[in-house]
Amino acid sequence: MRSRWFGLFFAILVLSTDWAHGQQSAPPVGIGEQARFEFELRRWRPRFRSEIKVGGDSIDPKADLGWEDPRDFEYVGFLRLGRWIKIRGSGTLFKFEAAKTLEREISYGGVTFPEGSTVASSMDLAYYKAGVEVEVFKFREGFISFFADYSVFEAEPIIGSPDLGVANAGKQEIKLPTFGTKIRMYLTPALAVTLEGEGMKKDSTGVITDWYVAATYSLGNNFAVSFGYRNLYAKWLKAGRATYRLEGYYFSGSVRL
Repeated sequence: MRSRWFGLFFAILVLSTDWAHGQQSAPPVGIGEQARFEFELRRWRPRFRSEIKVGGDSIDPKADLGWEDPRDFEYVGFLRLGRWIKIRGSGTLFKFEAAKTLEREISYGGVTFPEGSTVASSMDLAYYKAGVEVEVFKFREGFISFFADYSVFEAEPIIGSPDLGVANAGKQEIKLPTFGTKIRMYLTPALAVTLEGEGMKKDSTGVITDWYVAATYSLGNNFAVSFGYRNLYAKWLKAGRATYRLEGYYFSGSVRL
Protein backbone atom coordinates (compact mmCIF):
# COMPACT_ATOMS: atom_id res chain seq x y z
CA MET A 1 0.00 0.00 0.00
CA ARG A 2 2.80 2.42 0.89
CA SER A 3 4.60 1.75 -2.42
CA ARG A 4 1.33 2.46 -4.25
CA TRP A 5 1.06 5.89 -2.59
CA PHE A 6 4.65 6.77 -3.42
CA GLY A 7 4.15 5.59 -6.99
CA LEU A 8 1.13 7.85 -7.31
CA PHE A 9 3.09 10.69 -5.72
CA PHE A 10 5.90 10.30 -8.26
CA ALA A 11 3.58 10.05 -11.26
CA ILE A 12 1.62 13.17 -10.30
CA LEU A 13 4.82 15.06 -9.60
CA VAL A 14 6.31 14.22 -13.02
CA LEU A 15 3.11 15.11 -14.87
CA SER A 16 2.71 18.35 -12.92
CA THR A 17 6.27 19.50 -13.47
CA ASP A 18 6.12 18.76 -17.21
CA TRP A 19 2.83 20.63 -17.52
CA ALA A 20 4.08 23.54 -15.42
CA HIS A 21 7.25 23.86 -17.47
CA GLY A 22 5.15 24.38 -20.58
CA GLN A 23 2.67 26.74 -18.98
CA GLN A 24 4.96 29.40 -17.48
CA SER A 25 4.10 32.97 -18.40
CA ALA A 26 5.20 36.26 -16.86
CA PRO A 27 6.69 35.69 -13.39
CA PRO A 28 4.81 37.14 -10.40
CA VAL A 29 5.68 40.72 -9.49
CA GLY A 30 5.55 39.85 -5.76
CA ILE A 31 8.66 40.47 -3.69
CA GLY A 32 8.23 37.12 -1.93
CA GLU A 33 8.71 35.14 -5.14
CA GLN A 34 12.32 36.25 -5.50
CA ALA A 35 13.53 34.17 -2.53
CA ARG A 36 15.39 30.89 -2.91
CA PHE A 37 14.97 29.98 0.76
CA GLU A 38 12.47 31.03 3.43
CA PHE A 39 12.13 30.25 7.13
CA GLU A 40 8.91 31.26 8.88
CA LEU A 41 8.26 31.23 12.63
CA ARG A 42 4.54 31.20 13.51
CA ARG A 43 3.09 32.03 16.92
CA TRP A 44 -0.16 30.09 17.08
CA ARG A 45 -2.68 29.89 19.91
CA PRO A 46 -5.49 27.76 18.51
CA ARG A 47 -8.78 26.76 20.04
CA PHE A 48 -8.42 23.09 20.96
CA ARG A 49 -11.24 20.55 20.71
CA SER A 50 -10.90 16.82 21.17
CA GLU A 51 -12.70 13.56 21.95
CA ILE A 52 -10.73 10.46 22.99
CA LYS A 53 -12.08 6.93 23.39
CA VAL A 54 -9.44 4.24 23.95
CA GLY A 55 -10.25 1.25 26.14
CA GLY A 56 -13.04 3.00 28.03
CA ASP A 57 -15.30 6.04 27.97
CA SER A 58 -15.42 8.94 25.56
CA ILE A 59 -13.36 11.73 27.17
CA ASP A 60 -13.43 15.45 26.48
CA PRO A 61 -9.93 16.55 27.63
CA LYS A 62 -10.93 20.18 28.24
CA ALA A 63 -14.16 19.48 30.15
CA ASP A 64 -13.12 16.27 31.94
CA LEU A 65 -9.39 16.81 32.52
CA GLY A 66 -9.06 20.58 32.61
CA TRP A 67 -6.77 21.03 29.61
CA GLU A 68 -6.44 24.56 28.25
CA ASP A 69 -5.94 25.89 24.76
CA PRO A 70 -2.26 25.56 23.82
CA ARG A 71 0.18 28.24 22.73
CA ASP A 72 3.39 27.46 20.90
CA PHE A 73 5.43 27.96 17.75
CA GLU A 74 5.28 26.32 14.35
CA TYR A 75 8.35 26.16 12.13
CA VAL A 76 7.80 26.42 8.36
CA GLY A 77 10.30 26.55 5.51
CA PHE A 78 10.95 25.98 1.85
CA LEU A 79 13.91 25.67 -0.52
CA ARG A 80 13.37 26.58 -4.16
CA LEU A 81 15.06 24.13 -6.52
CA GLY A 82 14.02 25.88 -9.71
CA ARG A 83 11.65 28.39 -11.15
CA TRP A 84 8.61 26.23 -10.50
CA ILE A 85 9.50 23.62 -7.85
CA LYS A 86 10.15 23.80 -4.08
CA ILE A 87 10.96 21.43 -1.24
CA ARG A 88 8.77 22.31 1.76
CA GLY A 89 8.42 21.29 5.38
CA SER A 90 6.90 22.30 8.72
CA GLY A 91 6.59 21.09 12.30
CA THR A 92 4.96 21.95 15.61
CA LEU A 93 4.69 20.45 19.10
CA PHE A 94 2.05 21.22 21.73
CA LYS A 95 2.24 20.09 25.37
CA PHE A 96 -0.83 19.69 27.56
CA GLU A 97 -0.77 19.26 31.35
CA ALA A 98 -3.42 19.61 34.05
CA ALA A 99 -4.61 18.31 37.41
CA LYS A 100 -8.30 18.10 38.22
CA THR A 101 -10.83 16.49 40.56
CA LEU A 102 -13.10 14.43 38.34
CA GLU A 103 -16.75 15.45 38.11
CA ARG A 104 -17.71 12.06 36.66
CA GLU A 105 -16.26 8.56 36.42
CA ILE A 106 -14.04 8.03 33.38
CA SER A 107 -12.23 5.01 31.95
CA TYR A 108 -9.12 5.21 29.78
CA GLY A 109 -6.65 2.56 28.71
CA GLY A 110 -8.41 -0.08 30.78
CA VAL A 111 -8.23 1.94 34.03
CA THR A 112 -11.34 3.39 35.68
CA PHE A 113 -11.00 6.63 37.66
CA PRO A 114 -14.02 7.21 39.93
CA GLU A 115 -15.87 10.48 40.35
CA GLY A 116 -14.20 12.72 42.94
CA SER A 117 -10.69 11.35 42.43
CA THR A 118 -7.87 13.76 41.61
CA VAL A 119 -6.00 12.93 38.42
CA ALA A 120 -2.98 14.39 36.67
CA SER A 121 -2.99 14.20 32.88
CA SER A 122 -0.68 15.19 30.07
CA MET A 123 -0.20 14.85 26.34
CA ASP A 124 2.41 15.70 23.73
CA LEU A 125 0.83 16.47 20.36
CA ALA A 126 3.13 16.75 17.34
CA TYR A 127 2.42 17.45 13.68
CA TYR A 128 5.06 17.64 11.02
CA LYS A 129 5.24 17.18 7.27
CA ALA A 130 7.59 17.45 4.31
CA GLY A 131 7.07 17.32 0.58
CA VAL A 132 7.35 18.88 -2.84
CA GLU A 133 5.41 21.82 -4.28
CA VAL A 134 5.03 22.57 -7.99
CA GLU A 135 3.81 25.94 -9.23
CA VAL A 136 1.62 24.70 -12.07
CA PHE A 137 0.53 28.14 -13.29
CA LYS A 138 2.20 31.51 -12.81
CA PHE A 139 0.86 34.92 -13.72
CA ARG A 140 1.83 38.47 -12.87
CA GLU A 141 -0.56 38.65 -9.89
CA GLY A 142 0.44 35.35 -8.29
CA PHE A 143 0.41 31.61 -8.86
CA ILE A 144 -1.47 28.34 -8.36
CA SER A 145 0.50 25.35 -7.14
CA PHE A 146 -0.02 21.66 -6.40
CA PHE A 147 1.86 19.87 -3.63
CA ALA A 148 2.25 16.46 -2.05
CA ASP A 149 3.44 16.01 1.55
CA TYR A 150 4.13 13.09 3.83
CA SER A 151 2.30 14.09 7.03
CA VAL A 152 2.72 12.66 10.53
CA PHE A 153 0.36 13.39 13.44
CA GLU A 154 1.20 12.01 16.90
CA ALA A 155 -0.56 12.26 20.26
CA GLU A 156 0.01 10.36 23.51
CA PRO A 157 -2.55 11.08 26.27
CA ILE A 158 -1.60 9.93 29.79
CA ILE A 159 -3.88 9.95 32.86
CA GLY A 160 -2.82 8.99 36.37
CA SER A 161 -3.69 9.18 40.07
CA PRO A 162 -1.76 8.27 43.26
CA ASP A 163 -4.20 5.49 44.13
CA LEU A 164 -4.84 3.89 40.73
CA GLY A 165 -1.57 4.40 38.92
CA VAL A 166 -1.01 5.59 35.37
CA ALA A 167 -3.11 4.80 32.29
CA ASN A 168 -1.18 5.10 29.06
CA ALA A 169 -2.80 3.53 26.02
CA GLY A 170 0.21 4.26 23.83
CA LYS A 171 0.99 6.71 21.09
CA GLN A 172 -1.69 7.54 18.53
CA GLU A 173 -0.02 7.93 15.13
CA ILE A 174 -1.43 8.93 11.77
CA LYS A 175 1.02 8.74 8.88
CA LEU A 176 -0.40 9.64 5.49
CA PRO A 177 0.55 11.19 2.16
CA THR A 178 -1.51 14.37 1.91
CA PHE A 179 -2.25 16.26 -1.29
CA GLY A 180 -3.35 19.84 -1.76
CA THR A 181 -3.24 23.12 -3.61
CA LYS A 182 -2.15 26.69 -2.90
CA ILE A 183 -3.41 29.93 -4.43
CA ARG A 184 -1.46 33.15 -3.89
CA MET A 185 -2.53 36.58 -5.12
CA TYR A 186 -0.49 39.78 -4.89
CA LEU A 187 -2.57 42.88 -4.23
CA THR A 188 0.62 44.96 -4.40
CA PRO A 189 4.23 43.82 -4.93
CA ALA A 190 4.61 43.69 -1.12
CA LEU A 191 1.16 42.44 -0.05
CA ALA A 192 -0.03 38.89 -0.78
CA VAL A 193 -3.05 36.79 0.18
CA THR A 194 -2.57 32.99 0.32
CA LEU A 195 -5.09 30.14 0.59
CA GLU A 196 -3.75 26.60 1.07
CA GLY A 197 -5.46 23.31 1.85
CA GLU A 198 -4.56 19.61 1.91
CA GLY A 199 -5.80 16.32 3.28
CA MET A 200 -6.12 12.55 3.04
CA LYS A 201 -8.23 9.76 4.52
CA LYS A 202 -7.38 6.09 5.02
CA ASP A 203 -10.02 3.89 6.68
CA SER A 204 -7.55 1.75 8.62
CA THR A 205 -5.47 4.68 9.85
CA GLY A 206 -7.38 7.94 10.07
CA VAL A 207 -7.89 11.37 8.58
CA ILE A 208 -5.77 14.51 8.31
CA THR A 209 -6.99 17.83 6.91
CA ASP A 210 -5.09 21.10 7.15
CA TRP A 211 -5.85 24.52 5.65
CA TYR A 212 -5.04 28.16 6.23
CA VAL A 213 -5.59 31.62 4.80
CA ALA A 214 -3.08 34.40 5.41
CA ALA A 215 -2.09 37.92 4.44
CA THR A 216 1.67 38.53 4.12
CA TYR A 217 3.51 41.85 3.91
CA SER A 218 7.10 41.88 2.68
CA LEU A 219 9.53 44.23 4.42
CA GLY A 220 12.03 44.42 1.60
CA ASN A 221 13.55 41.34 0.00
CA ASN A 222 14.63 39.52 3.17
CA PHE A 223 11.86 39.88 5.76
CA ALA A 224 8.08 39.49 5.95
CA VAL A 225 5.26 39.40 8.50
CA SER A 226 1.99 37.46 8.21
CA PHE A 227 -1.39 37.23 9.89
CA GLY A 228 -3.48 34.14 9.21
CA TYR A 229 -6.14 31.65 10.28
CA ARG A 230 -5.32 27.94 10.47
CA ASN A 231 -7.51 24.84 10.87
CA LEU A 232 -5.94 21.43 11.55
CA TYR A 233 -8.04 18.28 12.03
CA ALA A 234 -6.91 14.71 12.73
CA LYS A 235 -8.94 11.57 13.41
CA TRP A 236 -7.19 8.42 14.66
CA LEU A 237 -8.92 5.05 14.10
CA LYS A 238 -6.43 2.23 14.73
CA ALA A 239 -7.18 0.84 18.23
CA GLY A 240 -9.96 3.11 19.34
CA ARG A 241 -11.08 6.55 18.22
CA ALA A 242 -9.69 9.99 18.88
CA THR A 243 -10.36 13.32 17.18
CA TYR A 244 -8.31 16.49 17.47
CA ARG A 245 -9.04 19.93 16.05
CA LEU A 246 -6.89 23.02 16.44
CA GLU A 247 -8.11 26.22 14.82
CA GLY A 248 -7.33 29.87 15.31
CA TYR A 249 -5.32 32.92 14.32
CA TYR A 250 -1.56 33.16 14.11
CA PHE A 251 1.13 35.77 13.63
CA SER A 252 4.46 35.04 12.00
CA GLY A 253 7.75 36.48 10.87
CA SER A 254 9.85 35.24 7.95
CA VAL A 255 13.47 35.45 6.85
CA ARG A 256 14.24 35.06 3.14
CA LEU A 257 17.43 34.53 1.23
